Amino acid sequence: MFGMGFTEILLILIIAIIFLGPERLPKVAVDVAKFLKSFKSNIAEAKESITQEIDVSELKNGKDSVLNEAKELTKFETFDDVKKELDSLKETKDEIVSFKSK
Repeated sequence: MFGMGFTEILLILIIAIIFLGPERLPKVAVDVAKFLKSFKSNIAEAKESITQEIDVSELKNGKDSVLNEAKELTKFETFDDVKKELDSLKETKDEIVSFKSK
């Protein structure tokens, strides 16, 4: 725990018993345990919150890319524009095929 061995923990307990006394030690131990539990739950909440924020930003970026693709697909105003784009793609394909065959 916290990089401490058994002997270090035992030494801390002995010092705590000497300074706090056997009457107050159980109450202090309970208070320390409550603090550690509260600290751990706060860290878990912060981690979950950060994870949710990251997920939201990833979804937003994904949404933007889908919207950009949709805009790209709907950029054609007339059928002639679609035909020109298809012809251009066919020419590119033919160039790639001829390059591969060389």
